[in-house]
Amino acid sequence: MTRTSGMIKIATDNEVMLTVDGATDNGTPTRMSASANLPSSAGVETQATKGMARWMSAIERSPGNPLPRYFLADELRRHGDLNGWRQVVLSAFDCEHITHEQVYYRARAKVTLGDWSGWSDYDARCFGPFFRSQHTEFACEIKWSHKAWNGVEDLSNQTLFVLDEQGYGDTIQMLRYLPVVARMARTVIVGAKPKLVSLIQNNYGDVVKVWLHGVRQPLSFDQYAWSMSLPGLLGDLPPFRPLRAAKKGPPFVPPRDHVRAGICWAGSPSHPRDSERSMPIGAIAPLLARPDIEWISLQIGVHESESAEYPTLRQPERAPFSFADTAALISELDFVVAVDTAVAHLSGCLGVPTYLLLPIVATWRWGLGDTTPWYPTMRIIRQRYAGDWAAVIDTLGMILDEQACSPSGRLTLTSSQPFVQ
Repeated sequence: MTRTSGMIKIATDNEVMLTVDGATDNGTPTRMSASANLPSSAGVETQATKGMARWMSAIERSPGNPLPRYFLADELRRHGDLNGWRQVVLSAFDCEHITHEQVYYRARAKVTLGDWSGWSDYDARCFGPFFRSQHTEFACEIKWSHKAWNGVEDLSNQTLFVLDEQGYGDTIQMLRYLPVVARMARTVIVGAKPKLVSLIQNNYGDVVKVWLHGVRQPLSFDQYAWSMSLPGLLGDLPPFRPLRAAKKGPPFVPPRDHVRAGICWAGSPSHPRDSERSMPIGAIAPLLARPDIEWISLQIGVHESESAEYPTLRQPERAPFSFADTAALISELDFVVAVDTAVAHLSGCLGVPTYLLLPIVATWRWGLGDTTPWYPTMRIIRQRYAGDWAAVIDTLGMILDEQACSPSGRLTLTSSQPFVQ
């Protein structure tokens, strides 16, 4: 464990400098430095320095507690100092992690750095007040009446219930594990919200049974596993196999003469960080002005009507009512542009070229690079400064200029390096 003291100072030209000095238990001296160049706005500068000073003070008061280090690291990253984030996170790893909250934040940092063991740490979310899905009355009944599968116990004569959790995107991301557990268990039952049922049945109905949320029905099983615990339980990422889009009924978009792309610019307002991950529709105006691409709105919910402001942003011929419908719609497109929503996960799972637009501090699952091992046809474009969507759209525009987009050919993106195992 590292014992540290900290100091934060404000330099000129809107730069925050922090230094953490200390010694490990064996007396080895340590020194950590980081800096963040802040915007010139005095209000933003003051807010940033106050935030950093708060966590530096917490580190001084409790040097063995890793939590203020993780919070300080996020503050540094929020202001563009990725090296500082990395140094502070590594110093947090040296601290002893005792509570579920401490392990939970270590999980997020590990996965961000590409360390797969972070998925095992992520089980700590089940024991703290992090997500409501782990603490519903139904979830509590399951936890009290059944045993959680440990990833090792033989399931060949047992039924495993896989509980979906959190948002639609989280569930879609974990679908690729269903065939894996289906080969291990006698029977697999997967919980699903209504809008996901047909997508799961179309792709995995031959190997799993679907249990519909919100409908009282018999449920008998031996052990359970949360869907987002499967990466940690199984220890690696199964090979990518794109989902099938079952096409029923007429096309969602009519025959085309040129490149056609789908776009989703905002997520659900109920998301705790929606103000960071979603962008105003005005930000995508430069894309919608391109004469070489026909844009199809993939937006649903409260932001759906915003598309009326831009005549070049078309609505599908018929509205998709489920994720199976949205999958069929996406399969008719050449590529997809999306912020961090279920649409991005679905497009990635389908193997459709996808441009994921992320805020400066993105969800840990996306790592730090511009590709992800989860979806080999996805390219990630990140903000360099908080709230700077204009630069993200400019970057995407330059990429599209370079691509040979034609109705007969899809974009080819390079898969990322695998996680450290």
